[in-house]
Amino acid sequence: VQQSTTTLWRFNNITLGSSATSTTIKHTDNSTTHAYSVNLEASGNFTFATSTATINLNALGFDGGASVATGSGTGGGGGEVSKPGGGAGHGGAGGNRTTSYGGGGGGTAYGSLTQPTSLGSGGGGGSSSGGAGGGAVYLKVTGTLTVSGTISANAGTGTDGTYGSGGGAGGSVFIDAGTIMGAGSITANGSSGTVGCCTTQGGGGAGGRIAIYYNTNTYTGTPTAGGGASGGGSAQARSPVRGGSGDVRAPWRPGGHPHRDRLRPGRARFARRR
Repeated sequence: VQQSTTTLWRFNNITLGSSATSTTIKHTDNSTTHAYSVNLEASGNFTFATSTATINLNALGFDGGASVATGSGTGGGGGEVSKPGGGAGHGGAGGNRTTSYGGGGGGTAYGSLTQPTSLGSGGGGGSSSGGAGGGAVYLKVTGTLTVSGTISANAGTGTDGTYGSGGGAGGSVFIDAGTIMGAGSITANGSSGTVGCCTTQGGGGAGGRIAIYYNTNTYTGTPTAGGGASGGGSAQARSPVRGGSGDVRAPWRPGGHPHRDRLRPGRARFARRR
């Protein structure tokens, strides 16, 4: 689905993944400018008919920085010559590279808490390119949104080199539905940094942003917007070079009290629309 950031495609009902329809929706890669998003409205229902049906926006946000370059986007991870790259920021701050080797710092957090539409930024380049950020999707469904498949706006992983590259940041998922149901996956996760020689680890990318509004909720999945680990994965899970968690929330409508519905970073909880 090749759309501009402002185009909203309207349909009566949308079914994704049946024998007569495509199983995947995605937008064009954005590279260094936010030119594309998926924006869909159904006046009836939107149904993921099979578990293989997907809106896949992984690594379609801002590009990671080339060798030693800062990643694209507002929260791009830093890059420096002969040093590992920093993780990209979005829903949280990007992780710094390993401090013993210096190198690129983690990118800053940005974007809307309540109406997320921004792309994930790219990780900083080490000896090779950092990870690309996740894309962005907005779904407006008057009836029922049945998520049996996958909605993903995860970051891509950078490439290995002498010095590790930074992870990309997760993108944005913004859902406004009358009813949401199903048990499928909704994610906007950051990616891990890579490892170069001598444990020169790139910083982990931050999680993205997910906001879900609804009147009725029987959805049993767990949306996640987690930050990526530093290069080396779980061994560095508690290190400061891990990317920050993003936001998963269902803010109150105008007239409610948005402050009391602030969620724990990266964790899912739903609040009924008022």
